[in-house]
Amino acid sequence: MDQTLRKFMAAATLIAASTAVPAAAQITGTIEAKLVLTSTCTINTAVFTGTAPHPTATYSALDFGTTTTAFTQIDGSTSLSYTCSEGSAPKITLSGGSNPNATDRRMRLGATSHYVSYKLYSDSSRTVDIPLDGELALSGNNTATTLTIYGRALGASGLSVGTYTDLVTVTLTL
Repeated sequence: MDQTLRKFMAAATLIAASTAVPAAAQITGTIEAKLVLTSTCTINTAVFTGTAPHPTATYSALDFGTTTTAFTQIDGSTSLSYTCSEGSAPKITLSGGSNPNATDRRMRLGATSHYVSYKLYSDSSRTVDIPLDGELALSGNNTATTLTIYGRALGASGLSVGTYTDLVTVTLTL
């Protein structure tokens, strides 16, 4: 190859190298995916998340049935179904009702001063009393569970004929 051709090839290579597109620069990074799950309970289809607004659940009545004014005691029960998040520590509190005295909940006959005392229990043999504003621990195992509340109405002398009622507030705390 002659000298001129060599110079021409060297110049062409130099020009090609100086006009070549540089390699693309790369920067790498990460994106964090994040999800925060909080405890929840569903009781009788009302969903509780622990934050306001709090829903109101509907429970079936604790119905002691029908009997005479001469009764000594009569039993009844009610239940609710719940599912609470795995690892949560939910509890319910049962108020003293609308007409409590020092130790008992009381059903009232309309707007009169006639009452029938009753107690709530956490066991079917009615030996574990749920005190006024008493708490019951629930399981947080993500499994549908039925909680039965047992009641016993206590007879007394001088009761009047009629329908006696009370309202117990049930509060769930997560």
